[in-house]
Amino acid sequence: MEISQEVLDKLKVRHGRDMSSDVIGLHFSLAQPPIMLAPKSTTFEAKTTNYEDVLAELQSLAQARSFTAYISGTDLPLDRAYDVSWMIEEEAVKSPKGALRIDDMYKGVSSEVVTWEQLCSRPPMYGAVGPDIPPSADADASRTVAESSKKRRLDESAAKPFDMEELANKVQDLQLSHDNFRQEHDDTVKTVREERDRIDKKVNELRDTHDEQIYELELDFDQLRTETDRKLEGDYHWIHGEMKGLADQAARLQIVVDGLQRTVDAVHGALNSERAE
Repeated sequence: MEISQEVLDKLKVRHGRDMSSDVIGLHFSLAQPPIMLAPKSTTFEAKTTNYEDVLAELQSLAQARSFTAYISGTDLPLDRAYDVSWMIEEEAVKSPKGALRIDDMYKGVSSEVVTWEQLCSRPPMYGAVGPDIPPSADADASRTVAESSKKRRLDESAAKPFDMEELANKVQDLQLSHDNFRQEHDDTVKTVREERDRIDKKVNELRDTHDEQIYELELDFDQLRTETDRKLEGDYHWIHGEMKGLADQAARLQIVVDGLQRTVDAVHGALNSERAE
């Protein structure tokens, strides 16, 4: 049974350490059978119903051929499971009543190194931790000792001399990072402004070119309209003159026609007179 890469990545992020058999830690609160298995350091919690699957998961994770196991033989309430996890993380000197000392497990005292095949075929039982066993004074003492140990470590850390050189280096690094960020910001702003100026210049050039083209088109149109008006006016005067000339010719022809008509009438009158005599 393989554990997905997503689960491995989450474990790496949570623990901040390499996934090796020495540091990998899992909690398994089992339903069938009701046992808890805690390999060495224990900070992760999961549930399954099959003991062989648990071991297969551990083998896949740890990539190891042997395993130091702590197994309790009865149901473990959720709050007690968190107690065990907390005491293991704090390396407390006491474990829950009826079980092995967790610090002894770290040292390999009263623990057993077995193969995967042996674990699958014969789950070892190292004492009982269950809901029928109430928290004892030993468990309370374990928490008290762990809290005292944690407080002592904090006090020792606070009592260490203040390293001004380290602080100065950190301040210098922060200032350098700030200067680099500021320079990058200034360079970006400069680049954006230059690009904006270039675009504005191009727009103005296009606008000027467009205005010049419109002006030239207006001039060409005015010139064409003027030439057309002049041509139309000239044609009108020419046509008007031609029509007037034709009218004068028609008037003169009418006079000639009228004269010829009078001559014809006179000839007809003379002929008629001669015939009458």
